[in-house]
Amino acid sequence: MASDGVHNRIDGGTVTTLGIDIGGTAIKVALRTDPGSDQAGEPAAGVSAEYARPDRHALIHAITEAVSSLPNAALGQVTGVGLCVPGRRSPDGGSIELAVNVPGLVGYRFADLIGDALGRSAPFVLLSDAEAATLDVASEHPDASRVLGIAIGTGVGVALVEDGRSVTIGAGGAGHIGQIDVGPIGDGHRAGSVVGPDGGRDSLEAYLGLPALRARFGDALADRIAALPDDDPAMVALVRAIRIALAIYAPHRVVLLGGVGLALRSRGERIDALVRDGLTGVAPPSWLLAFGNSRFHAARGAAGEAARRTTSG
Repeated sequence: MASDGVHNRIDGGTVTTLGIDIGGTAIKVALRTDPGSDQAGEPAAGVSAEYARPDRHALIHAITEAVSSLPNAALGQVTGVGLCVPGRRSPDGGSIELAVNVPGLVGYRFADLIGDALGRSAPFVLLSDAEAATLDVASEHPDASRVLGIAIGTGVGVALVEDGRSVTIGAGGAGHIGQIDVGPIGDGHRAGSVVGPDGGRDSLEAYLGLPALRARFGDALADRIAALPDDDPAMVALVRAIRIALAIYAPHRVVLLGGVGLALRSRGERIDALVRDGLTGVAPPSWLLAFGNSRFHAARGAAGEAARRTTSG
C-alpha cells in the first residue's frame, strides 16, 4: 500500500476511485468511475451528519455513514482512494500528529483509517482539502492555466494548480494562508489581541474561520456572511489575504471555496472591487475572482487525483 500516491497502473477497463474529505464539521465523499482512462463519469456524492471534535470512533462512524449513501456495487470495485486530511502530518507522513478540530485523527495511521472505513485495504493518495478542491475547480476552468484556490471553512487553506497539476512550495503544499498575520482589524483591537485556534495572533483564521464567525454571528451566520459590509473585520481580512496571494502566487484566477467561501458569492463584486483598489502592479492584470459551486469539490478532486495517479502509473 502506498501512503504518498496510488502507483498501480490500470490499462483499459474501468477505474473507480473514492474521494474522502475529512472536514472540521463533517465527512464528504465522492465516487468516481472512469470508463477506460480518458473520460470521467459524473461522481456520486454523500455527506455525514455534522460533528464537533470527533474521537476516533465518531470519525469512523461519520465516514461509514457518508460512504453508505454511495452505490454499493461500485464501492466494491474501488481501485484507489483520495484522502483529504486536515492538520500537521507526522514526521514519517503516515498519520496526523496535530488536528485541532478533528482530534480523532491524531496518531491514526492513514492505512488503518481507510481499512476501518472500507472494511478492506486500498491504495491511497493524500491531499489537503484546498488542494483537492482546487484541482476540481481548475478542471472546470481550462482557460486559466494558473488557479489559486482559497478554501474557507473551519480553517482557511490555499492551493495552487498550474496546467492541471499542483504546485508545491518548500516542504509541500502552497503554504498556510490561514496563519498569515492580517491584523489588527476593527475598533478596540490591538496587535495580537485576536488569536486563532492554533495560537496564531491576528491570523486570517482568527477573523475568517468558521469558529470565529460562529462566535460572532451565532444562528444568524449564513445571513450575516452573505451581507458582510466592506469594513467588517472578516471582509477586511479576506481582502488583505487575496491581495497578498496575488502578489506571491500571481494566479490568473482566484477561486473561493469551502462553506464560507461559497456563502460569500453574494459579496463577490465588492470583494473584487476592494482587492483591485490600489492593487500592486505585480499581480496579473487579467486575474479574475471566482467561486466554487459545490460543497463536494474536495471529495471530487481527491477522487479525480486518485484516478489520475492510478491510470498514469
